Amino acid sequence: MDQPQLDSRLKKSFTKAIVRLSQASGLYPECLIVHGVRKFGESAVTAGSFADVWKGEIVGQIIAIKELKVYEQSDVEKILKVCTVYGLYYGPG
Repeated sequence: MDQPQLDSRLKKSFTKAIVRLSQASGLYPECLIVHGVRKFGESAVTAGSFADVWKGEIVGQIIAIKELKVYEQSDVEKILKVCTVYGLYYGPG
């Protein structure tokens, strides 16, 4: 999905298809795993009830990293589905 030669219309179609497949199967697409991310500091920049936000870096670019808080009673499957869709729509590119 992060290939520069991929036409933007095709990329949108592929992204929508991956979201639908992920939602239907309950599986997390491995293509969304981001490698080379570095988190800075000993504590988050800000914290909320559901997530902490950290300062980080990937490929020399400063980024914000949202780290979800998962509690014992959390519905992990639901969280993974939401994260999958979030990652697809707001990820690189």
